Amino acid sequence: MFEIKDLETIDQGLIERFNVTCLSPAIGTYKHVTSKRIGTKKNQVYELEISGQLSVNEKGEFQEGDCKKQAIVIINNIANTIIACGEHYRINFTREEALNHITNTLVLLSNMEDFPLVNEAYKESGIPQACRAAFAVKDLPLSSKGALIEIRVNALIQVK
Repeated sequence: MFEIKDLETIDQGLIERFNVTCLSPAIGTYKHVTSKRIGTKKNQVYELEISGQLSVNEKGEFQEGDCKKQAIVIINNIANTIIACGEHYRINFTREEALNHITNTLVLLSNMEDFPLVNEAYKESGIPQACRAAFAVKDLPLSSKGALIEIRVNALIQVK
């Protein structure tokens, strides 16, 4: 379904950095995902750090709308990213299963008054009630195009 590309392996696979085809190319010099192996060889667990996501589709087109609409696009991108990571480790996730592996989120908002809209998007999208922090920031990448929110997540997946 989705592919891993630009794979960079560090310390015999302890750390992997890569991009995923379900996201548009990064707008900076970073990878979409850093995966850290934190389990043993017998019990392989990977912590996924997914770079902050904006309301952009896989073609790089900014998806306009209010904060809720943008958050829903971002959450779908995050679910697809976790699905792609699962496929990389030979795990097949449904969208719901992928979202259930989120351990925490960081939400950056251009206006803290949009926080209730984020809560609505989380509820409608089925994102779990994982730990979350939210901050208002002066500017976001793509603010000039109307970006109102950026979401960064961590997730854990276990390879059996």
